Amino acid sequence: MAIELSADYDVTIVAPVSNCSGFSNAITIHKPVNICRLEKNEELTSASSGKSILGFKLNGTPVDCAYIGLNTLFSDFPPDFVISGINEGENLAEDTLYSGTVGGAMEGFLSGIPSIAVSQQVTKKNHHNFSYSAIIFKKIFKKIIDDYQVSGAKSNPFLLNINIPYFFSKIDLPNEVEFTHLGRRKRSKPPQRLGSTDETCKSYLIGPHGDFPDFLEPGTDLFVIKEKKISITEMTVDLSLRTKVNNDTSFFENFSLDLTDLISLDESSD
Repeated sequence: MAIELSADYDVTIVAPVSNCSGFSNAITIHKPVNICRLEKNEELTSASSGKSILGFKLNGTPVDCAYIGLNTLFSDFPPDFVISGINEGENLAEDTLYSGTVGGAMEGFLSGIPSIAVSQQVTKKNHHNFSYSAIIFKKIFKKIIDDYQVSGAKSNPFLLNINIPYFFSKIDLPNEVEFTHLGRRKRSKPPQRLGSTDETCKSYLIGPHGDFPDFLEPGTDLFVIKEKKISITEMTVDLSLRTKVNNDTSFFENFSLDLTDLISLDESSD
């Protein structure tokens, strides 16, 4: 991704030293976080200039990367965009609640920077081609920049979650893009019990996310990915329920509770 984008844009890399799948919005608060320049043998080379891309590694989470990067490297001159990814594996539906990739982009958004999370769907065989995915994303990114600048909305940051469907090779690259809303998978798979003779302390592996639902609702990210199209979901951090998509009212709509009688509780209730 960085190599492809560096052909047309100034790119700075701030990345975790290890895989952070499932880290969501985790941030490190009980120990120091170290940020270091990439070693010579770790550096990436720009596709246009042939020079090394400025890069840093951090012993923390994706959110740490965005937070530390924005508040140190870019404290005086904020970047135009924060891009998190490409993640190896889709981040659809409720995956977005667990995703470190989405978490990193969300931290950029919370800091007032237009931010994008990018993920590539893979198969069980783990076959993917990030080079083509990066090319696809750069075309989408250019369109986003053009529309964003034309709209005059530069003072309003956005948060986008982009998922590229699985493709085998150049001959079956996805060529359609659709804006979507988040779908809903079936319930997550149960955890896997690991063998142990100690019944007082049992070990489990967390199960994978749930399957696609039997009926895929048109307009959702799950539906669009199934159709082999690229899904773009505009997101926000507001998880409160305001209105439902189908205009049904929530049964919480008229919820009201008077707690003034709590002042008369006897102190022995503590």
